Amino acid sequence: MPIAQLRIEQTFAKLGLHITKPVQEIEQPPAEMNMRQIPARMEVHTTPPVVLIDQTEARADAGLKSVFRSIAEYAQMGKEAALEAIGRIAREGLQLRAIETGGAGIKVKQIAQQKSAKPMLPAQLTFVPRYGSLKMEGVPGKLEIEWHLGGVESNPVIHKAIHRYTPGKVEGYIAQKNSIRMWVEPQVDMRL
Repeated sequence: MPIAQLRIEQTFAKLGLHITKPVQEIEQPPAEMNMRQIPARMEVHTTPPVVLIDQTEARADAGLKSVFRSIAEYAQMGKEAALEAIGRIAREGLQLRAIETGGAGIKVKQIAQQKSAKPMLPAQLTFVPRYGSLKMEGVPGKLEIEWHLGGVESNPVIHKAIHRYTPGKVEGYIAQKNSIRMWVEPQVDMRL
């Protein structure tokens, strides 16, 4: 007859987990660069060159004299001619006074020759206007350059990072319950 055996079957508990992963979102808005360019400036100051031309003497050589200069020159020529005439008349008077010493005919003859004979003018070549009668002078100009440096004005606006965090969750549950089951094999008739 078979011997009865006690059988035990055990089921272990199993723990299950529902895991919700954490979510981390980081967003970095770009910085704003507020920049303004200040332009450089250049200032130029010029003094133009000057050429001074004095053509008074050149115009006088061509006969284009001012009224005041013509009057002054003619007055000087008149004065010189008057003084020369006074000197000539005085010389002739002295010569004629010497008649009493004899040789009066010679003296009168000399005076007559002086008055009648005109001296020959020398042949000459003249240029109108004369060389050097035009006077020129140059005053150099000036150029001054001033630089005013510009620059850059920068006002950056920095934005903070946007950080969103959703924490994760872990939920436990029993996936399988534990249990113990016992029975006897072969079945024994207990009624006996």
